[in-house]
Amino acid sequence: MLKNYYLSTACFLIMCLINNSFISLASLQIGPWYISYIIYFSFVIVICFVTFWIIYLKAGKFLRKQIIILGIGICNSWILNIIYIWNSTELSLFLTLAGLTITGILIIWVFYQIKHNVSTITPIEVDKILESISDGAVVFNEKNQIILYNKPACILIPELKEITPRNNDIELIFTSYPVVIETLKSNELREIQFHVPKEDIVRIYKMKLTFINNEKTYLGKIMILSDITTSKKNLEDLTSTSAQLETLNTLKDRLINIVAYDIREPLDMLINLTDILDKQELNQLDNKLLVREIQKQVKNIFLIVDSMLEYFQSKQTSNIYLPMKWKLAMLVQDTVNSIKIKADHKNINIKASIQEDLFVYADKGMLQIVLRNLLSNAVKFTNRNGKIVITAQKENDYVIISVRDTGIGMESEKVQLLFQDVECTPSIGTEGELGIGLGLLFCRQIIQRNHGDIWVDSTLDEGSNFYISVPTGNEWCR
Repeated sequence: MLKNYYLSTACFLIMCLINNSFISLASLQIGPWYISYIIYFSFVIVICFVTFWIIYLKAGKFLRKQIIILGIGICNSWILNIIYIWNSTELSLFLTLAGLTITGILIIWVFYQIKHNVSTITPIEVDKILESISDGAVVFNEKNQIILYNKPACILIPELKEITPRNNDIELIFTSYPVVIETLKSNELREIQFHVPKEDIVRIYKMKLTFINNEKTYLGKIMILSDITTSKKNLEDLTSTSAQLETLNTLKDRLINIVAYDIREPLDMLINLTDILDKQELNQLDNKLLVREIQKQVKNIFLIVDSMLEYFQSKQTSNIYLPMKWKLAMLVQDTVNSIKIKADHKNINIKASIQEDLFVYADKGMLQIVLRNLLSNAVKFTNRNGKIVITAQKENDYVIISVRDTGIGMESEKVQLLFQDVECTPSIGTEGELGIGLGLLFCRQIIQRNHGDIWVDSTLDEGSNFYISVPTGNEWCR
């Protein structure tokens, strides 16, 4: 586009020089050759107008002004030549010479503007290149003044719409983006990210600078802007998913180890016992003892499988959070009923002392999983004829639930590691009960999901007291 622009302007300048300097100064008399030349000149003027009009339609706003001025220069010289034809006097000759001078000044001004705005940066169609870029692009001259930008850049930085020939300085346009101003002034090829508040979301933009040089001469720079909010979020989601997959993979390996050690032993025992039943004749007493041992090993396997199923149920349930206002006494009693068979087997008394007017705001399924896990552990580590007491009291905007047992208790070192995500060996209950050793790790996560907390006080050989804090119904239902 600019190449055609230069050629048309050069042709016009040569015609003006020939027309005004040679023809007009040769004689005041208008001859047939002069008339022929004026006709030819008018024909060329029409072609120039059509060419400039096509260029004008395709040009950006920074070139249109120069094209208009150049068109005025063409009209000026042509009109004065027509006046000279109709009135061949010294005055018309003077006006023709004055027209040539004005046209020359306009042409020089146009070339000066092009030199300082576009031609010093690129000899091809800059506007079309910028519009073909999907990201925002802003072009600066050597004085850090904005001379070109595309539509995506205007969408990302609305302040670009306010650019005028006198208002194109970065200090005025990027007032709300100090990091952009600092980067542009540093004249360093850097890639930065900055946050821009947009309505109800904060967008993340990436900015990259590229210098424009002509051989060894610095001409300006191009700034490329990209909205990376979505890609940034996708990357964070991908990282989170990757971390979850890694955690699940570690958990899978841990479960395989637990199953290998905890289930293999009772299964091996069952094989030996069945071999004895098959090969040896036993009296009634030995048969009873053998059957009891088989029953014990089967129960151990059942408890391990049951614990694993409960664990996976808690993991699935923890992803769905549906809090409501619940009567605590009812939740506790339902949980006690679900664990009663295990407690009766060891003749352990479970007593729930919950006030009828206590309410909690929590996910019912999540809270019952935690209570069932604590009660199951209490039964597991409490000797026969022991006791488990469940109480609750309101403290400020929370209800503190206590599950206290008269079991074997724990050492302080074990208490400190109880809720940490570290690999631990499952503890054996007072009657050989086994478990997978993972329940308490997720009880804390479930309670925290319900805006509460869990902690424990325990003394070796005296028992343990687990505490759960859960929001009250009144405060969290507002």
